[in-house]
Amino acid sequence: MNNKTPQSQDLTFNSLDNIPPLSLLEHSVLPFGIKDTKSRFVYMNDSSRDFFNVPNDFDIEGRFDGEFPCSWSKLEPELQTHDRKAEQNRGVTDVIQTSNYGIQSILAQFLCYKHLILNNDNEACSGTLNLAT
Repeated sequence: MNNKTPQSQDLTFNSLDNIPPLSLLEHSVLPFGIKDTKSRFVYMNDSSRDFFNVPNDFDIEGRFDGEFPCSWSKLEPELQTHDRKAEQNRGVTDVIQTSNYGIQSILAQFLCYKHLILNNDNEACSGTLNLAT
């Protein structure tokens, strides 16, 4: 049962329309990244750059995993396989990744979520949203 008044529903929709989704990722302490359907990076927030030890002056846009000056770049085939799996599952794919992370380059395992991004019609895949925890 929906107890919301028409005014409160308007408030909810209008408020959500004014929150750009990218700003949520931008200011998050969680490492987020976005790739297109060819596994090229489109976006990485600062937390992701720190987590994956990506130099600040490295332009990530349009780059494949293997082009990054990072130890995990050699995992490109596996990482792209995970991207395709998320697209095929049309949902979230959980992946445990082991690599050297952070400025101290510590060998560790992390759970990464790869979430399918859909277009406005909930159809054609636009890429994957990646979150490491």
